[in-house]
Amino acid sequence: MKLSRTRASDWLAALAGVALIGLMFVDWFGSASAWQSLTVVDVLLALCGLTGVTLFVATATQRSNAVPIAVSSLTGLAGMLATVLVAIKLIFPPDGASVSTGAWLGLAAAAVLAAAGWESMREERRGNPPYDRSGIRRVSADELREGLR
Repeated sequence: MKLSRTRASDWLAALAGVALIGLMFVDWFGSASAWQSLTVVDVLLALCGLTGVTLFVATATQRSNAVPIAVSSLTGLAGMLATVLVAIKLIFPPDGASVSTGAWLGLAAAAVLAAAGWESMREERRGNPPYDRSGIRRVSADELREGLR
């Protein structure tokens, strides 16, 4: 694992994912946590939060940028899904309960997760940071033509 491969967006995605999962243990609706008041949505939010941590680990461990690009796109989508799910629950709280601060913080964590996933994908496409390509041998066009015969 090389932390030098990670960028600010990867750290932010991991932090937002951990925050989203952690905030699910505080009061969201009245005196009930997200785990107590949400039925299936709580599991989906936890899985969405895990994508942020997965993005950080994939970026730090993979030598090529193919896997981190794929995971960052999934993280962006998962963050958008989490944002929409939390927003719907804020508009229509379960059993008409009052909305607590934890739900608003969960919405913010989900939005940051989505933004960090998309920013990480954008940075990966530019090749930031440069990956170690010392083990890759450059091949000239002539060598390639000779190899195809």
